[in-house]
Amino acid sequence: MKKIFSVLIMMLLFTGSAFASHVDYLSDRSAEWIGNPNRFGTTNSVDGVYYNPAGMAKMKDGFYTNISNQVILNDYKIEIGKSTTDFSFSSTLNDGFTNYPGMNTYEQHKHSPVVPNIYMLYKKDNWGVMASAGVLGGGGSLYWEDGTPLINGIVQSLDTLGAFTSTYDPTGGQSKYFGYGGTGATPVGASVSVNMTSFLLESTVGVLYEINNTISVSAGVRYIYSKKATKIEIRSAGFGGEKDTLYDGSWDASSVQAILGVNIAPTEKLNIGITFESIGIMNYKVTVDEDASYGGMLARSAGYIDGREFRYDLPPRLNMGVEYDVTDRFKVMSSSCIYFANWGTYEGPKDNGPTYTGANEDLPTHLGYEIGAGLEWQFLENVTWTGGFTWNYIGADNSTDNEMIYKNDCWNLGTGIIVKTSSGVKLVFSFMRNIYPDTSNSEGVFISGSQMAGATSNGYTDQVNYNTTYKKVSHVVAFGAEYNFL
Repeated sequence: MKKIFSVLIMMLLFTGSAFASHVDYLSDRSAEWIGNPNRFGTTNSVDGVYYNPAGMAKMKDGFYTNISNQVILNDYKIEIGKSTTDFSFSSTLNDGFTNYPGMNTYEQHKHSPVVPNIYMLYKKDNWGVMASAGVLGGGGSLYWEDGTPLINGIVQSLDTLGAFTSTYDPTGGQSKYFGYGGTGATPVGASVSVNMTSFLLESTVGVLYEINNTISVSAGVRYIYSKKATKIEIRSAGFGGEKDTLYDGSWDASSVQAILGVNIAPTEKLNIGITFESIGIMNYKVTVDEDASYGGMLARSAGYIDGREFRYDLPPRLNMGVEYDVTDRFKVMSSSCIYFANWGTYEGPKDNGPTYTGANEDLPTHLGYEIGAGLEWQFLENVTWTGGFTWNYIGADNSTDNEMIYKNDCWNLGTGIIVKTSSGVKLVFSFMRNIYPDTSNSEGVFISGSQMAGATSNGYTDQVNYNTTYKKVSHVVAFGAEYNFL
């Protein structure tokens, strides 16, 4: 039972739709990036306020605004295969638990239709000021209409103990939803649904200065607000079945990052952008609005009790980009970034259980990176085609993947059209396909011996693990516009 709740901790912590090498960051911060995910060396578009702030010294004088929105279509799928446990000693257990005793496929299709970002730049001679606001991380929500394997198992286990009634008994109480034991346990089943949201909002201000035609520098400060929330609901089976909220909790934090950049243009055709973003120290505090379990067992066992504080930082990040003008109408570029997760602090609940009071322990960290290449071709006087790819390496051990911790590595494949209108407005239309190689393990989905009817009588008390495959597909459509008001 305790291991089940330990996995729930991670599921509650990590939600969202990130396309980056760290679970809490989004790399897709503009329509230009969706069309070509290699922006860390850009000098000709105001989304560079985020990607290459020092490079904005190469923009013409003026007051620019760049706005964009993305429609992100995220689809998740979990496929559960056969058990890895040998039940040859018991025909009863072999017949009952070789195949997973629940649904074999779980899917999530909730999309994110509004993911906006805005950038502003005022550039004059060899100096400038800039600002941005938008979605830095998370940026989405997940809705599992049929629940998830582990959360469904947790709810059923607590229901077996009578934890959702006043008859809680560690040896077995009156079931409220699934009809296990006790007088008056009339329901014959129930369905669980899980809704999770996660977002990090940012606002940034900065300055830039062009030292000479070759070197320019920038400095900025970013404010970040993060909020994550989980809501677990259940509906009793049958006509007129009641719908109850079992858990409704959230945790939020805020922080400040420093941003330093340098842009180097060794020749008229070659440009190099380098930006360093400092650690964002995120001290989260949990607020539980509702916990229907006896004595708050669900929140305590998961470790997310009301008022608990824990730290889960945004890691420092080093961004590097190179652009080269092959001709006046054709350029190539490459970009990369490194997430120094080992420089941060990442805490989870320690010894969580029915009597948990809020202690923390450090979680393992992983170094991640992104690397890619792209091109731009101005094939008409006012129309440019762009395209590119990046590879996102998470660097995580996939043996710990489970329902919501999708640590799949990722290919970003983007393409787009940039149109400059006669009125001076730049319009961007772009599309991206994100390819996530499947991951598989036999650790993420399991049931405990205490959940297995007939297990104790057969002398089996260990948990049973199942071969599980985690799949994800993502498509993005984006639109952006940029205009110089001076």
